[in-house]
Amino acid sequence: MNFVTIASISLLFLWMSASTQSALCPDQKTQCGDDMTCCKWSSGNYGCCPLASAQCCADGLHCCPNGTKCNDKEGTCDELTAQTPQRLPLTVGQQSSGVCPDKNQTCLQYETCCKEKSGSYGCCPYQLGVCCSDLLHCCPHGTRCDLIHKECVRAEVNKMGTTDTDNSLTTRMRLIGFEATNVTRVVCPGSRYTCPDNNTCCHISASQWGCCPLLNAVCCRDGIHCCPSGTTCTTTGCQ
Repeated sequence: MNFVTIASISLLFLWMSASTQSALCPDQKTQCGDDMTCCKWSSGNYGCCPLASAQCCADGLHCCPNGTKCNDKEGTCDELTAQTPQRLPLTVGQQSSGVCPDKNQTCLQYETCCKEKSGSYGCCPYQLGVCCSDLLHCCPHGTRCDLIHKECVRAEVNKMGTTDTDNSLTTRMRLIGFEATNVTRVVCPGSRYTCPDNNTCCHISASQWGCCPLLNAVCCRDGIHCCPSGTTCTTTGCQ
């Protein structure tokens, strides 16, 4: 199987601008589709390999399909042997707003910690959200909880500069329950980034963390890949 050439950054970025399903590469500039893989050019910039979970070759010009390894000397993609675990690509970690007061729940940057009836915390899906007194619901910033009508109410300001309580000038929306948003996340060092449960946090830059979809994984020095526990990273895979 021959090498696959990494596509041009400008060409793929332009094409991907029409898609809502894209991932940001470690340079925080280049975007590749979900069916593509970010690969580092020999120049240090990033391009998009037109294959999902691909192997980026050490020459910074080519990539190979998942389940194969780069053979730079022959210019081919060779099948992995059973003794050669494959490297996995990192995904960018989600920014966190910090650990909630119970020291267990962690909410994302665009969420708000709200206390539940159990005493633990859930994540309201609004940044700077308003936690309702029923300990079950929350509302967007700038609104108040109307528990009688199960609504979030935002009173508009009239021309006199005062709040008008007339229903015609009041925006109402349904309350949002936050108890269902509880998920277990791995908090990366510094508490600024989180990864899904059973992932490993790996540095993708000096100030940013990415997520390896393996527990207790080995983070590769390229800031792009990771290997299973008990292996070491090589330029073409794990050993």
